[in-house]
Amino acid sequence: MKLSPRTSPALTFVHIILAILFAAFAWLQRNDIDETIYHNASSLDAALWFAFYLLIAVLILVAIFRSIPRWLLIVSILACIVEMVTTGPGLVENLFGEKEFIASTEQSFQNTTL
Repeated sequence: MKLSPRTSPALTFVHIILAILFAAFAWLQRNDIDETIYHNASSLDAALWFAFYLLIAVLILVAIFRSIPRWLLIVSILACIVEMVTTGPGLVENLFGEKEFIASTEQSFQNTTL
C-alpha cells in the first residue's frame, strides 16, 4: 500500500507510536478479569475493552493509508460511550469502595512478576 499523499513522515511516525500505545492498552486489559484487583470483574467487559483498544490501534494504522469511514468512527464512539457507562460504576467501586484497592493491586503485581 502507498502512503496517503496527505500523510507526512512526521505524522506517520505519530500514527505508529499511537498504534503501539493503544495495542499496549489492549494487552493490559487481560488483567481486568482478576477478582483480587477488580470488584465484580467481568470477562465480557475485559474482552470488549480489549477489542475497543485494538480497534483504535488498527484504525490509527489504517489512517496512514486511507481515510476512515465516518460511520465506523461514529459506531466506535458510541460503543465506547456505552461501555464507559456500563463499567463506570465498577471503576467508582474500585477507587472509592470498601475494598482496599492499592493492596490488591500490589498483590496482583507481585503475582505477575513471580
